[in-house]
Amino acid sequence: MFFLRILFFVVFILLFSGCLTFKNLGHENNWSEYYQKIIHPKSQIFINEAYLKIQSQDYESDFSVKTINLYRSKLKSEYKNFLFDENFSLVEVKEENAEEINIYVGVDVDHHNYYFLLAHEVFHLINPYIKDWYMEGQATLFAKNYCLSKNLLDKNWINILNKKENKRYLASYNLIKEIKSIVPNDYKKMINYTMRKDDNNWLSIDIDKWIDSLELNKKIMVINVIKKYENILVDDTSTTFSSPSH
Repeated sequence: MFFLRILFFVVFILLFSGCLTFKNLGHENNWSEYYQKIIHPKSQIFINEAYLKIQSQDYESDFSVKTINLYRSKLKSEYKNFLFDENFSLVEVKEENAEEINIYVGVDVDHHNYYFLLAHEVFHLINPYIKDWYMEGQATLFAKNYCLSKNLLDKNWINILNKKENKRYLASYNLIKEIKSIVPNDYKKMINYTMRKDDNNWLSIDIDKWIDSLELNKKIMVINVIKKYENILVDDTSTTFSSPSH
């Protein structure tokens, strides 16, 4: 039974996985116990400042975060014989205390894309229950712009998105970037329009309701942009994506 639980966990790991959290995988394990904690003052400052930046950019959120723990998703030496996955990046909501968050980063602190991945995960603190490609695109766009503003964006950062396994992250990034060019203020409000999927805690973007909130002359332009990317994004069932019904 324990072995089956491990396999179930491995199947669901993605590179970014900001939309995935351990809490919904049906495990009783305290996952942070197995991975290496990052003690790095510069990272903590980066997290705090990035989170404040997000809050100052007119993103509305009812989700409150008071404690943020940072981990490298590399197993501690005493657990190296376990079949748990490594080198993933995601956010974990601690169910016993929803105001406490664990962030796991899939590369070392000195890796050229460390801060980019970290900023991506910090964006998910707005609402870590949203498991949606629109949200992933927003997180990637924020990470790119924020790291650029801090001179922490590697010149070849886009290469991580150009990998075949990350093609949907690239598509979701380009999707949100193009939507932002059409509605530079309203694109942020997308995360306020959510709906619950099935009988669990996951949320997805209610794209129809968000589009209905736009000015009439912008709606068709936004829909056309979404249509460009919907085939590649709707094909992945691990993360939700809703096409406009208009």
